Amino acid sequence: MANALSISSQEIPFPKTRFSPEPPGPRGVPFLGSLPSLRRDPLGFFTGLSESYGGIARFSVFQVPVWLVTDPAAAEEVLVSKARHFVKGRGLQVGRPIFGDGLLTSEGEKWRRQRKLVAPAFHHQRLAAYERVMADFTTRFVEGLRAGETRDLHRDLMRLTLEIVAKCLFDADVSKEAKSVGDALAVAIREFPKLLNPARRFALLRLPFPAGLELRRSLRTLDTVIAGVIASRKASGEDRGDLLSMLLASRDEDGEGMPDAQVRDEVMTLFLAGHETTALSLVWTLALLAENPVVERRLARELAGFSGDTHALPYLDAVVKESLRLYPPAWAVGRVAAEDVAIGGFRAAKGTSVILSPWVAQRNAGFFADPLAFRPERWQTGEAQGLPRMAYFPFGAGPRSCIGAGFAALELKTILRTLLSKARFVAIPGQDLTPQPSITLRPRGGFRVVVTAVTPALPGMPAAL
Repeated sequence: MANALSISSQEIPFPKTRFSPEPPGPRGVPFLGSLPSLRRDPLGFFTGLSESYGGIARFSVFQVPVWLVTDPAAAEEVLVSKARHFVKGRGLQVGRPIFGDGLLTSEGEKWRRQRKLVAPAFHHQRLAAYERVMADFTTRFVEGLRAGETRDLHRDLMRLTLEIVAKCLFDADVSKEAKSVGDALAVAIREFPKLLNPARRFALLRLPFPAGLELRRSLRTLDTVIAGVIASRKASGEDRGDLLSMLLASRDEDGEGMPDAQVRDEVMTLFLAGHETTALSLVWTLALLAENPVVERRLARELAGFSGDTHALPYLDAVVKESLRLYPPAWAVGRVAAEDVAIGGFRAAKGTSVILSPWVAQRNAGFFADPLAFRPERWQTGEAQGLPRMAYFPFGAGPRSCIGAGFAALELKTILRTLLSKARFVAIPGQDLTPQPSITLRPRGGFRVVVTAVTPALPGMPAAL
């Protein structure tokens, strides 16, 4: 892969002429631009765009200009130093039927107020209590496994992380609803790309076509589960000190409580986003371990007999970082210029869509030796030291970075540590693990394994994938 183009991030005055400099990029086909290539293979299209045109490349979709920014200095401008000049990308804007107007999609003062309200739930002082919940739920999952059975770990881990986030943040037991929520979310993820097209969005949300009816049923299922969690808490009147209690107890400057619709949107956002990405990170990590037995054996030696602090497992930490480098669940981050702004020496006009892709940036040979190899050791040998800030950003960066990054990292390591010290799996050969990019990066065919051993009484037992 070619090195990222080095472009100065210094602010420049806009030219007074009618035409301003634009990044290089493909012309595409009339009207559609690069849409056919983008639809056919989003990951390959973005990778090829970066290799062919450098760290800032321009293409168009339906005559709308889109920039792919993979140069670290320019990416830092978009997400950090000039973040105030951008709003969330069009992809999340059209995702409002799913997430509503919660923390993920809101803007401006409303977003700042909501983030300040939610932040205490993710404070590091709370993580110790969360870790116990994560370990207990994972142990319960392992106790339900039987040697010799075939499992889809994608489905299993989606359910596990859903139950964990519901318990940690909302003190709710959703074990009975976990399957229906998982099925509904799978439909929403599958149909999400269609929402980007205005005509298809109208058809999905308004017309009685089968796909639209299925999507709307799925959204009603999600709404019903969330409404039940909120109604149960309101009926009890308890303040349990969790995030849901914080939302229900919040008051604005006039002393008014948060509207029910806003509580729903915040709970929905954290309920869904808080488990989907973690489950996928777990799946990709386990799949990578299955393909790399030397790494798996070294990790097993570190986990064997260990009963201390999860943070004292340096190789597990390196494994998680390397997995997130190769398979970042949030594989692309979108922004839209809210006004004219200079980025990397180019002028982005108001309305320009900007995409930043951890998938592309984190596989750049200019920053990572042998970039497609799964080598956790790179995070321990100093090879990854001195990286530009935006060469690695699986949780985003800047004021809109993932508020639950610490929670997610702890959950990843706690579940892996607990799972791999209590069970053994063998991945079924020949299955389709092709990454399927939508809102997140799912394995196309799930991840099926055979359970070969379950030893809950021997927590120090090494795992063997």
